[in-house]
Amino acid sequence: MHIAEAVVDQDAVAFPAHHAITRTLFSFLTVSQAASNIARSLLLAHCLYIDSDQRLKALIRCLEANGIRDHLDRRAKSIQKLFLKPFTSNTINERSVVDDIYTLFHIVGPVLRKVVVDIPFRSYYPDEDRDTQIRPVMRDGFERLHNVEEFISVNDELYLDTLVGVREDLVWTHWSKLRYLALYNLEISLSDRASPKALVELPELEIVILARPDWDRDGIQELYRNVRKPTHIAFLNTPFEHNMDFDEENTPDPATRSLTPTRETVELKGTSCQMLHFHKIDVDPGDPSTSTFAHNPKEKCQRFLRERGLDRSLWRLL
Repeated sequence: MHIAEAVVDQDAVAFPAHHAITRTLFSFLTVSQAASNIARSLLLAHCLYIDSDQRLKALIRCLEANGIRDHLDRRAKSIQKLFLKPFTSNTINERSVVDDIYTLFHIVGPVLRKVVVDIPFRSYYPDEDRDTQIRPVMRDGFERLHNVEEFISVNDELYLDTLVGVREDLVWTHWSKLRYLALYNLEISLSDRASPKALVELPELEIVILARPDWDRDGIQELYRNVRKPTHIAFLNTPFEHNMDFDEENTPDPATRSLTPTRETVELKGTSCQMLHFHKIDVDPGDPSTSTFAHNPKEKCQRFLRERGLDRSLWRLL
């Protein structure tokens, strides 16, 4: 078992079932009682790659069968990393899956530290949810992640509004221990004041990576008005869409227009420029002549977030 422990990549968020490390750990479950206990602990610590409703149910059964019923159980404290993509269709309108998410987060939510979710939160809006009341259950579950330090939402900004016509606080804005955050299509504007302020006011937040965000100059200025500590914010997109975002009319600073290297820093003008640092991350669009994937920047950026988030190389791009 010392060999198995040695080969586990401690940095990755979660290994899928087909990965060699996961298969190796599974093989130790039948070796001996001692080996089985260690293997089970390592599987829970490093292989919570939940990519179907059946895997989610199996995880809950495993926890309950081992008597792990809430985060106060000392054995639950090793469960700190999770990849969650339990919906196999393109909608969250699946009551049993939502209930299972709530149950899982009731058990381990407060001990989770690194989480990557790939969930289509905007597939079922509050006005569609008047009778089913799925979204409040989902929001209640995610609110239990209050100790998370690293979070990635592949599909959107973690849209968990429950009320029709009322913009509620994004759940992550209340996670005071959050250090690294990556979101898809976050709005940074004065029409959504909570988002700009939270990006620079969360006490531990150091790095923010925003894939294809909606932003305007007023939203950027709001960041400057509220920044209180060094914060790095990266805009992630294909080179073509970066060029459209940072045109002469809409760019935060002219220096951005000539920025092509992936890891160069863009310092925006303002009194807080020593604390607020902007970056661009270019996602390779592929070869347009051979790949239809190259014409889908949304899919390209979401895959980039998911894959680089799972191996945690995403944060090393800055």
